Amino acid sequence: MIVAADIGGTKTSVALIEAPTEEAAASRSSVLLQRARYQSAQYPGLTEIVQEFLRKHDIPARSVKRVCAGIAGPVVEGHVETPNLPWCVDAAEMRRALGVGAVTLMNDLEATAERAATLGPADVCTLNPGKQRSGPLTNGAVIAAGTGLGMAILHPIDGAWWPVASEGGHTDLAPRNELEMDLCAFSASVMRVSAWSACCPVRACSRCTSSSRRAALAPPIPRCVPSSKHRSRMRRAS
Repeated sequence: MIVAADIGGTKTSVALIEAPTEEAAASRSSVLLQRARYQSAQYPGLTEIVQEFLRKHDIPARSVKRVCAGIAGPVVEGHVETPNLPWCVDAAEMRRALGVGAVTLMNDLEATAERAATLGPADVCTLNPGKQRSGPLTNGAVIAAGTGLGMAILHPIDGAWWPVASEGGHTDLAPRNELEMDLCAFSASVMRVSAWSACCPVRACSRCTSSSRRAALAPPIPRCVPSSKHRSRMRRAS
């Protein structure tokens, strides 16, 4: 059996899955046996969440072949420090603590992109129709706005998409017009940080600042006018 987990800054979803055992059945879907959802911030780490999941559903650790977790943050050699939680997760330490066969950590958007690369027209809902280019497969991207702003790149290799993790949500956002400068300045005032800290995609688009974004953009609340110092810095940044 496999325990799969999706870890975000707000919630963690955990599932117990029975994968096809025979080689001939590899194309079949896995069977979902149990699932649960936890509030991430209520736990000191991922190990404690998985332990509670195994205990609640009476699952012997030795019966779990692998724990595979998609986690928000850069995963380097099986180790990740989560940007939106005070967690340090290490695959080797987690395997020893749980007593399972193996633990695999991967970036959550890389995991999402793995599945997105296999979706067909019947699996998706088109928000903004466009023109699909003819010819060879080109680059793609997966973007997910949650507690943070996750991004993954899809590279075309031998006619198929291969996902690559990205921390693009933490890049600098250079405002291009008055409205975007106002949004950065308003976010800075609400979060009580510098305009430089407020101007990044994760703070412009993620769930954790959605109320500030609505307040800045929705009438009748007046737009905040940036100070001359903020305006000068933002023009130089753009």
